[in-house]
Amino acid sequence: MARLLSITGLYLLLSLFLIKTAHCQEGVITSKEMKSQFDALFKGDQRLVSGKFYYGAPQGSIRGNPYYTDEKWKTGFVTINGIRFDSLLLKYDITDNELVLNPIYLNNVSASVCIKKKGISRWGYDNKVFIQFPPDTGKENPRFCEIVSEGPVSYYVLKQKELVVESGNSTSFIYKEYDMQYLKINDELIKFKNKNILFRLYPDLKKQMRSFIRKEGLYPYKRNINDRKLLIDQYNKLLNTL
Repeated sequence: MARLLSITGLYLLLSLFLIKTAHCQEGVITSKEMKSQFDALFKGDQRLVSGKFYYGAPQGSIRGNPYYTDEKWKTGFVTINGIRFDSLLLKYDITDNELVLNPIYLNNVSASVCIKKKGISRWGYDNKVFIQFPPDTGKENPRFCEIVSEGPVSYYVLKQKELVVESGNSTSFIYKEYDMQYLKINDELIKFKNKNILFRLYPDLKKQMRSFIRKEGLYPYKRNINDRKLLIDQYNKLLNTL
């Protein structure tokens, strides 16, 4: 009974939210329609519809967006406490560190909610896969890093954005992006500064890997994530044969 009341209360709360915000859109969603939609999508499962409402990116004179890739919804999956949910519409707001689910679109009104992150072990879209950033594992509000390569040497990218005043214009803002890159080797997380780290860790492979870099024309600098991925993939290929 308590669970039923909790779910019913959630529908009512969401419907009130939609009615409140529908003044700039056409139509509203009633609590009955919402319950029907949630039942059809998630069978009343609150593991997905678990966080706060998401109101979207700030509006105004702003360049860029707060998301990991772009503003489009991506079809992907989320694994929560060992249960995988597929065919979800997702966005990852890396400014507020919110994984956003768009569960309802009815009568030209949409409702987006954030998924509680603590129980999420893995999620992804567009051939990208994310895990909790290792130092944040088990925390209430973990950040997520992208797994670029996985194996004896795993390569992670952690991105963040912040909204700052645009240079030379005190009334305009821009999203400034930062990325931090790491290698995980034998459960140790190491900042991926340059290829010399790998040469020092695997001296027996240094000559072979230098030849590979020249042959493939790689420039594994920080900004060239794809070249770095090819480098790590080759290391993993060789290490798996030892």
